[in-house]
Amino acid sequence: MYKRQGLRPWERSRVEEANLLYINFLAMCEAVSARGGSHWGEHPRDPAAHPFPSIWATPEMEGVEERTEAERKLFDQCMLGGISQKGTCISHTLVDLSALDEAQCDGNHVHGRSVGMMSSGEFASRRLQEYPSELCRVLAEAMLFTLLFYWSQGAGPGWSLKTPLETKRVSNWSRYAAVKGLSLIHI
Repeated sequence: MYKRQGLRPWERSRVEEANLLYINFLAMCEAVSARGGSHWGEHPRDPAAHPFPSIWATPEMEGVEERTEAERKLFDQCMLGGISQKGTCISHTLVDLSALDEAQCDGNHVHGRSVGMMSSGEFASRRLQEYPSELCRVLAEAMLFTLLFYWSQGAGPGWSLKTPLETKRVSNWSRYAAVKGLSLIHI
């Protein structure tokens, strides 16, 4: 996972916490998909430049995407009402997220400021911590469409509880965690 030399103890602690949350999130995504459900996760687009790290370039993410047949959608949030371009990637197994296919910045608008300090004293990037409302609508519709599809087909993770079919147990993450010295969070 992400490792960096020269971190202060509190910084190292935050990186370790982030790594643990990341592994648990991937385990949850894989477990839901293995039981016939869908998952999605969002993170900024891979900068694809050294020394910037990216969750999209890790073997863990690539492995989950391969095993769950996940698809990536790359888009710019400005085309969905965002104040800046903010290149974004969503990895998903939803039935249909094609609404994001055309969401690439067309250059026909002005982007708001997203770096530095605002006159209020807040960081300009703080405004980027929330999804634009149009992106929320697209994601909500995709999730609803997926759930309605499962319902109409008698499929999905809940349906497996009503059938005699066996479901896969995702245990490889506990072995991964033990090798890496991590502990999984149990809820």
